[in-house]
Amino acid sequence: MIDFTLDAEHQELKEMYQKFAEERVKPLARDMDEKEEFDKGLLKEMQEMGLFGIPFSENYGGQGSDILSYVLAMEEMSKVDASTGITMSVHTSLCCSSINEFGTEEQKQEWLRPLVDGSKIGCFGLTEPGAGSDVASARTVAEKV
Repeated sequence: MIDFTLDAEHQELKEMYQKFAEERVKPLARDMDEKEEFDKGLLKEMQEMGLFGIPFSENYGGQGSDILSYVLAMEEMSKVDASTGITMSVHTSLCCSSINEFGTEEQKQEWLRPLVDGSKIGCFGLTEPGAGSDVASARTVAEKV
């Protein structure tokens, strides 16, 4: 039988993320949605907490934590505001992870460091004429010439 109980360290992190989400994110969520903009003060607080670099090496300014720690943060933010969760997800999973996995050391120093410390926020673009963001309908290919 698999035991899904969190160990003490992960439980403590979950509670910290939950408290932040309830006290700092939730009160701003409706206003951010209505204004269609992310609160810059909240971004700064998330940066100071290290929420943009949870699973990345301390060598690049990250927390050096495991994926479960990142998932717990994502889960707690998403419970109170999907936009905050997706901001973290796109930044961490799509943008930073790609650079971390496939970037050169020079690219990691130039781009990953400021993304991981939160001084820059990452994004990911996927679109083409006739397909929009439906990746299955995308027809663009790369050719090495």
